[in-house]
Amino acid sequence: MGEEARSYAFSTAFAVWLTLVLLEILARPAVRKRWWLLYGILLIAGTYVFLFVALFAIVHALLLLVTRPGRRTLVPWAITVAAAAIACSPIALIAIGERHQIAYLATADRANFTAVFTTLWFSAWTVAVVGWALILFALGSEWRRRGGTVAARTDRGARIGAGQLPSLAVTGALWLTVPVISLLAVHTVTPDFTPRYLSFCAPAAALLIALGLARLSRVRRWLPLVASALLLATIVPVYVGQRTPYAKNNSDWAELSAVIGSHAQPGDGVIFDQSARPSQRPRLAMHTYPAGFTGLVDVALRTPFTANHTWYDAVMSVPQAERADRFDGIRHLWLIEHTDGVTVDSYGRTDLEQLGFEPVGALLITHSEQITEFSR
Repeated sequence: MGEEARSYAFSTAFAVWLTLVLLEILARPAVRKRWWLLYGILLIAGTYVFLFVALFAIVHALLLLVTRPGRRTLVPWAITVAAAAIACSPIALIAIGERHQIAYLATADRANFTAVFTTLWFSAWTVAVVGWALILFALGSEWRRRGGTVAARTDRGARIGAGQLPSLAVTGALWLTVPVISLLAVHTVTPDFTPRYLSFCAPAAALLIALGLARLSRVRRWLPLVASALLLATIVPVYVGQRTPYAKNNSDWAELSAVIGSHAQPGDGVIFDQSARPSQRPRLAMHTYPAGFTGLVDVALRTPFTANHTWYDAVMSVPQAERADRFDGIRHLWLIEHTDGVTVDSYGRTDLEQLGFEPVGALLITHSEQITEFSR
């Protein structure tokens, strides 16, 4: 989540602390107003960091429903959530007005079996098989222990001086499933589902897996060791794979920057393939590893992302750049096209040739890019 440079890691932290504060409130026989103030602040701040943190109001409502703590808790909770909803109404209205930005999710087929049962928290199907087996074992053993009833409270005396707390299994189950079900339900009406949006449920998956390992010890003492070793064996390849040079979207931006830096000269022009999907466009190399592009002329740039209304640069096509006189004085140029290793995009090549540019000299191939040298 951290490598996304988005809000997912922070929203996960808010979800954790918001839930911990609620559990602390439930554990105390008497609750001071400052605890409800803290709960409200976390709910508001978390929602502004990532709108879907607001779903934890539903998660916690169900936790309170099965725990039945009494009016002394339910009334201030309801007041706090209502105040938070009012405070969050501006960001909610803005989000509704900008929902077209994720309209592509309607045709992206993100809400499929693999996405829900593997991509959400496990990355690979091997990890998912072991992870779900432990989660289901934890929930099944909790069901049997409670005699087949949906009981949510821990045994009395589990915490000295504490009130009634929801069990770890129920807390984890609601945390894990309610946001997923909520987004999938809304997705049938308006697109809102992609696996990364549910990253704040990952702690619940971890808690339930840990609970499953703990419950295995009641069957055989050695079973948790075997299950942990199996889980670790499936996780290690994923962990290593996420840290290879081309792990992020199969990108090679550091390599691309180094190659350009060692061949191009100051004053040369550069054209980036714009036909690749946004997260794979080679133009991103110039922003992530700018050293290799120092002194080059970004011929097609219209508006840099720093001055744009979105996160990417606004660019012109080759004919548009020509009409804007962006090729004046450019005699040497580098065209960077995306390739999947089999086919190469053909962005701008014909247009450049019509302007008198001819491929000469170097034809450089990196992991995901083909670099062609042009001159006129």
